[in-house]
Amino acid sequence: MPKQLLKLLMDNRGERKPLVAQVSDDEETLYIYDAIVSTAVEADWFGGVSAQELVPLIRQSKSPKLALRINSGGGDVFAAQAIAQAIRDFEGDVTVYVDGTCASAATVIACAADKIVMASGGLWMVHRVWTMAMGNTNDFLEMADLLDKADGLIAQAYAAKTGANADAMLGLMDAETWMTAEEALSAKFIDEVSPVIKAQVNKWNLSAYANAPEPKAEPTPEPKPTADEVSSERQQFLSRRTRIINAQANH
Repeated sequence: MPKQLLKLLMDNRGERKPLVAQVSDDEETLYIYDAIVSTAVEADWFGGVSAQELVPLIRQSKSPKLALRINSGGGDVFAAQAIAQAIRDFEGDVTVYVDGTCASAATVIACAADKIVMASGGLWMVHRVWTMAMGNTNDFLEMADLLDKADGLIAQAYAAKTGANADAMLGLMDAETWMTAEEALSAKFIDEVSPVIKAQVNKWNLSAYANAPEPKAEPTPEPKPTADEVSSERQQFLSRRTRIINAQANH
């Protein structure tokens, strides 16, 4: 597992998020609210949504429509490719809803859908594939060749989605490009920005990436007044009202 991916998983590790499908009469909803990993064992140890578990849910679905809701900092690109292929093979319509962050490998999954709807306030990020390698010169040359092929396949998928050429997509990936929902729409990565869907607050620790924005915490709510404070304010109001009434009576 690449060093940066392991950092992404460990920095954001928590309880495993549910993939459980929400079924209606004509649509099934699945969730990728976590990093993306290959196996259930990895998900158990490091957290994440595994292709091993998610792909069968997609392939076994009998619903005419599938809604896939994403809030993910990315993960294993080969696991993402397996999920993306299951989406492409799905016989019904697939809509991806980006509820917050859709970064790295998560964008590979999203681009396989028929339609992508992104919450205003969400984030979209593309970059080149990472890995770790060990061995001699030949091993590293082979790994570099594999990375080039993986980047090329991803760039082609982005180009097919956006209508741009693959070289332009590689340029965005080289720069580790982060986009707002409006910027992603302008670049044609997504099909619609939904002002109705409020983006999930970005709580991801994305420090594994070079150009990641700072995570945003939930805004601190204004403290509610205590019962004593409410009572005091009411007494002050009644006192002011009594003085006004008395002044009017004296006139």
